[in-house]
Amino acid sequence: MENFLYAHLLDRFNEYLNVKGQPFGQLNKPYFGISDGREGVQWNLAIYPKEVTARVGVNLEGKQYRGWPIATLITSELDIPALLRLVPDLRDPQNITLRFTRDAWQVTSRPEIQEKYLGGREFCLSELTEDLWHTILTEALGCLDKDRRYRGRGSQAVTLVRKVGPDPDSRIMEVTPHLTISTPIDPSRDSGEDLSSAIERLKPVHEWASKVSGE
Repeated sequence: MENFLYAHLLDRFNEYLNVKGQPFGQLNKPYFGISDGREGVQWNLAIYPKEVTARVGVNLEGKQYRGWPIATLITSELDIPALLRLVPDLRDPQNITLRFTRDAWQVTSRPEIQEKYLGGREFCLSELTEDLWHTILTEALGCLDKDRRYRGRGSQAVTLVRKVGPDPDSRIMEVTPHLTISTPIDPSRDSGEDLSSAIERLKPVHEWASKVSGE
């Protein structure tokens, strides 16, 4: 039954956004889902089977794409924090989560690290203050290569999290920042109204991210 609900939800995502979703994650992992497949600011839908929950998100990874848009977003927000101006106009900002993470790269894989969360954890948009947002953005900028005007991966000491075996392993690795702003939905609501409502709620966030990242 749950697999049917998830498949239906993924189909609804594609239909509502008129896209052919690109899958990510695996069924045996903590989460899986699809994105709209765009290079740059994306819509995505992540499903968490163990919790029987899902999240609709606006996503921007630390990749080159066309000119490292995440670098443009970070430097723009450090100059003028437009996201903070947007938050009061959003519907239910207390139910919209900002997740700015540090991705460590091992060839093409991204192993789990202790220093994952920029700012130390996830935050509701309603929690954001100017000082907190500046701190998170500064950490994010530090994950990029200053010598290349932040248009490239940075290098930092990170601690790999091992599921089994020896103690955590600290090493220098290439890193990039990764931004996701998302809101939860209930997969059991078969009508798709929860999904469409979440997308509409996040549309101003998608527009903000697209604009300040230079897309």
